[in-house]
Amino acid sequence: MKSISLPDYQEKQKILYIDATPEDALIAYGDAYLAEGHIPDAAECYGRARHTPGLNKLRSLAVAMGDAMTYQQVLKALNETPPAEEWKTLGEAALATGKHAFALYAFQRSGHDDLAEKVKQVMLETSRKVGT
Repeated sequence: MKSISLPDYQEKQKILYIDATPEDALIAYGDAYLAEGHIPDAAECYGRARHTPGLNKLRSLAVAMGDAMTYQQVLKALNETPPAEEWKTLGEAALATGKHAFALYAFQRSGHDDLAEKVKQVMLETSRKVGT
């Protein structure tokens, strides 16, 4: 497969929203962004192409990384409502990697208010330590 160079911001906007870029090209850009670790950019490309396999791959990555923003971006593109337990799994990953705001949001979305309260306490303790 021919390697493509990643476009700058303006060119990416043109590719996504102005030009009638073919789906296979959008998927290729999504693959290239993913290979470079630019997950939100890959999600934009896959979403525009309606590339379900790519979006599902990003969904799994977002859950594993505890990335609530990318997760929501992917869900919107898939037009899906996730199960509560998937939000919980994302929250656990976010908490494990110190992404407290994402963990709190995920636990709230999952309906696990007890876990959300624990995260709030961790955030409060962390802010106290920073303030001393």
